[in-house]
Amino acid sequence: MLRHCVLLCLLLIVCVPQMGVAQNSEPKEEALALFEDYAPTIEEEEGPILYKRPVQGDLTGDGAPDVLVEFGIGGGGTAVLYKQVAIYLNTDDGMQVVGGFEPEYCPSIDRIEGGTVYVEQLEACALPHPETVATHQYVFDSGRLKRRP
Repeated sequence: MLRHCVLLCLLLIVCVPQMGVAQNSEPKEEALALFEDYAPTIEEEEGPILYKRPVQGDLTGDGAPDVLVEFGIGGGGTAVLYKQVAIYLNTDDGMQVVGGFEPEYCPSIDRIEGGTVYVEQLEACALPHPETVATHQYVFDSGRLKRRP
């Protein structure tokens, strides 16, 4: 009986903390937490971050959900002047930022599906409700998003 109690206690000591970590580490939440840690550096160099939006999907084909964090930079008011995207891969060590994506247009990440990132090209970032003028497809390759031909 004592042996079973000791084994049960060991199991609880080892497994319960592990279960808590797995349940609390959603990829979107983990990527946003990492982004928040780095946000002051971005704001110091670029300007205020007016909004951020995570988009989750498998970029690498490994079955693990990766995350793109789209964020808008403002110029002192409430208008977004331009947008950028931070790329987070889901690794054995958790989410890792691997790079950024800064196209020459105002991007809006639509979705990640089948390893393809669908990005809407907006007419402008500063408009309240900009129209989509084109949709582009990208794949993750060699640490960055590359446009599909």
